[in-house]
Formats: sequence, C-alpha cells, structure tokens
Amino acid sequence: MPNIHIITASAGSGKTYRLTELLEDKISSGKARPEAVMATTFTRKAAVELQERVRQRLISKGLSTQAHRLSAARLGTINAICGRLVNEFAFEKGLFPDAGVLDETAALRELRRSMSRVVSMEQSARLAELEYLLDGLDWTQAVERIITLARYNGHDTQALEQSKTLSLDSLATLVGPDLPADRDLDQELVDALEHFGFGFWGLLGFGVGPT
Repeated sequence: MPNIHIITASAGSGKTYRLTELLEDKISSGKARPEAVMATTFTRKAAVELQERVRQRLISKGLSTQAHRLSAARLGTINAICGRLVNEFAFEKGLFPDAGVLDETAALRELRRSMSRVVSMEQSARLAELEYLLDGLDWTQAVERIITLARYNGHDTQALEQSKTLSLDSLATLVGPDLPADRDLDQELVDALEHFGFGFWGLLGFGVGPT
C-alpha cells in the first residue's frame, strides 16, 4: 500500500519532530485539510505538544487560517480519539450518544465488578491463597492481561480453551507427577540438610557436625 508510511524509532529519537514536519507539509501544500487530520500519541502531553508545534510552523509560514482550523483535528491519545469517534458516530453504531472509553482505572474497576459476579467465594479464597503462595501475583491483573491479549490476537472462546489446555499440559510437565500421600517432604528436607551439613563440615576438615 503506497500511501502507508511506517516510521519506527526509539524514544527521544525525533518521532514527534518528524510527524510535525509531515503534518505541516501536508497541510501547507493543500494535500490534507487541517480539520481532517487524525494523529494518535501515547500521552496527552505529547498530543498537545504535537498540535502546538504544527500550529506554530503554519503560523510562521503565514497560514493562520490553517493553524486555526487545526484545532478541529483529531489529535490525542488512542483512548481520546476512539472515545470521540464513538460519540460522533454513536447513532450509526446503535450506541448511546454519551458512550465513552473508560480509562485504565475505571476499566479495571469494572473488570473486578464483573468478575465478582462469576467467581465463587470458594474460588476467590483459593485465588487469594495462590496470591500468597506466589508472591507478586495479582490474579485480577493476570485475568485482565489474558483478556487484553485475547482481544489483540482475535481469540474466541474456543481458542482460549485450547490455550488453557496447552498451558496446563506445559505446567504439568514442569511440575511432574503427583507425590505419594505418605511422603513427608518436611522431614525429607531436614534429612537432606543434615546430610549435606555433615558432609560439608567433614569436607572442610573440621571433623564436627553442624550445631
């Protein structure tokens, strides 16, 4: 597709500057209408900076009208632009006119509320136990990440079930078979440490066991 140009670069390498040049060139040459421009950024600060840079360059070229029209352009974060599009085309999509895009905090809150309706008390207690055993695990955030990745990769319910099966099989391979019920792992650990301790002190030539 000849009309698509992809610019990839690391942070601080001048992507915003390049985008500023590109927008200023397209608008000043008449190839793009200022109010028809759509550009996304990762932060609100970057969006404001981009719009101001382009506006200043247009004004410096005597294109004050175009600079003023740029205020109607869709410049902002992905969430902001998507929210604006949803509101503008709500009727066509069969949505309420006041529909909007939730920010991360609100989205996580709604996710927790939804999960509370489907996770039983027993399951919740078990998940809390796993969080304690696996220090650093937040199962709510883990579920959110699975949902996000499933959406990005276009996975439906069947694909998620297959992914779950593969994950469980891989985990079972790493964990190994169930231990016999009559094994005392605590005592085995003590015995192994004592054996290692005596062997270690003997190896050093002290001739005494650990205290």
